[in-house]
Amino acid sequence: MVIHLHSMDILTADEFVSERRDVLQFPNIVAVGVCVMFDLNRLKCLGVDIKSRICLTALGKIINPTVRGYGMQALCETFLKCTVDKTSAKLDWKQNPLPPKLLQYSATDVKLGCVYWK
Repeated sequence: MVIHLHSMDILTADEFVSERRDVLQFPNIVAVGVCVMFDLNRLKCLGVDIKSRICLTALGKIINPTVRGYGMQALCETFLKCTVDKTSAKLDWKQNPLPPKLLQYSATDVKLGCVYWK
């Protein structure tokens, strides 16, 4: 499941989480992402506490502390030798349903995060 909580207003996020609380609190859920603590703190404020997490930013700093920048784009360029188009990150994520361009961006972001993590 891909959740972009940072782009949701608090009412939308609260409604989203309340409808999915059972799934989000499943014990085997692992949150993986760049600066994932921001998302986890937002979820915690909404009553969901995910215990397992992998912060790709921290992982990048451990692997190579001399890298310049630890966002998804910098991590992919440094460790995966690929570039990431982040222009869609600034688009309107409140659209429902999301347009194909944002769905593709989300899928790519998750895939690259998983490849980098492994």
